[in-house]
Amino acid sequence: RVISGNLGESRRHLPAYANLLPGDLEPQQFADALFAGAARAGQIWPHFLGWWKQRRNPDVLWVFYDDLHADLPGCIARVAEFLGLAESEPATLERTAALCSFDFMSAADNAPHFDDHFVRGHVLPRMGLPRDLPARVSKVCHGVVGRGARELPASVVERLAARWAETMVSETGCSSYSELREAYSHERPLTPDTAYAPDRPRFSASWFSLPNSLSPASSGSH
Repeated sequence: RVISGNLGESRRHLPAYANLLPGDLEPQQFADALFAGAARAGQIWPHFLGWWKQRRNPDVLWVFYDDLHADLPGCIARVAEFLGLAESEPATLERTAALCSFDFMSAADNAPHFDDHFVRGHVLPRMGLPRDLPARVSKVCHGVVGRGARELPASVVERLAARWAETMVSETGCSSYSELREAYSHERPLTPDTAYAPDRPRFSASWFSLPNSLSPASSGSH
């Protein structure tokens, strides 16, 4: 997912872990804290680079958030093929798409399943807050790509672009997230010689879906 969009959306839900409202931190304040290393999970650029180095690994599948939004059924079919489930019944794939849709995930009865309550239950007591403190925001928010990025001031967007240039260009040859996404689209697709092997772990590397502690840049287990 484009970094500016992720930062914009993170400003909505991360402060809520400390019982703050979405507007309690200005975008500039939030960005300054992240650039200063406030996130204990680390910063996103090593995470990107770790998976970039694994992009041709047959046990790793990249899934971009933008592609999920543009073609959810098609991405589900890719993941199914990657996992050796290419022969799944169409009805199964359709039901999976329905359960992963914005309409389903944002419905009042379902939204609490996607609010990180399991993480908050461990984090809140460490901050002296009740474990059952109601969630103020959900990670299922707009269903629109790019809204978070549009809420950032130009100074933050420029700072993100500068950090990309410092850390990503020399390793990837891509001057932006869009170029990196385009570059990957020309990489070798999944073929029979990279088919599923049950004795090997397989990873679906969706940008921002894996914590930094699980990325190849920070762990030798992958």
